[in-house]
Amino acid sequence: MEAGAVVELSDATFLQMLQEGGTWIVMFYAPWCSHCMQAKPAYEQAALEYAQTAAMADYHRAQQGLPPGGYQEVQFAMLDGDHYSNIVKHEGIRGFPTIRLYSGGRMVKDYKGDRTVEDFLSFAAGLPQGAHHEAEGMDAQCKMAYGAGAEFDGEMCDCRPGFRNVNGRCVPVEKPKRKARAPTKHRSYDEAAVYSGARGVDAMNSAWRKQATKAVQNDEVNYNRLCQQEFGIGAEFDGEMCTCRAGYVNRNGRCARVSY
Repeated sequence: MEAGAVVELSDATFLQMLQEGGTWIVMFYAPWCSHCMQAKPAYEQAALEYAQTAAMADYHRAQQGLPPGGYQEVQFAMLDGDHYSNIVKHEGIRGFPTIRLYSGGRMVKDYKGDRTVEDFLSFAAGLPQGAHHEAEGMDAQCKMAYGAGAEFDGEMCDCRPGFRNVNGRCVPVEKPKRKARAPTKHRSYDEAAVYSGARGVDAMNSAWRKQATKAVQNDEVNYNRLCQQEFGIGAEFDGEMCTCRAGYVNRNGRCARVSY
């Protein structure tokens, strides 16, 4: 990779960045965001100039017999937040562009300056060594004050994803409980006969089709059991409606055993 080139992150390489540590400035953007597109050239130019300045500083130090230093190694990167929405959600990104400093695998703070080459360079050059240790200390203070679900977001204490503020404490968000499914009502043979004016097989089919179709489509019931409840032990579901099994015959809407 060319020195000073902005790294285009994916969800996988973003997680790798956090695991490997180092100091990164990451711009979260969206292709449809006009402010992002306006800031991108200045951001890329700042990355190039920072790498060149750091390399020149190391060269002069080497000429004086000194080890490399003076400029912290900072990598500039970008991530398409529209495409990798899972990362945006996890990081709590609320708008584009959002530019953040990560150090030692942790988010340290958000960038609040103007989107110019000079301001980007000042931000990168002014980063203190060991910035992630400062963030860790602030995280610890947030947890002491607001619970294990709190963290320092670069400006203040806030609840981490999956937690919410309840009376000044960050508590886990409770997953909504599933509502109990209401029992499905099915029209009986006699009711179906009155309802549809049909008799025999037609009434049985009407009872099934008029009242049980929705339950079948939602896959909410044991179809064979439903047929047996309505039309007797000899009934079964044939994939479309209730019918009488082999050895049974429909008698007035009930599946009765064939007499030989």
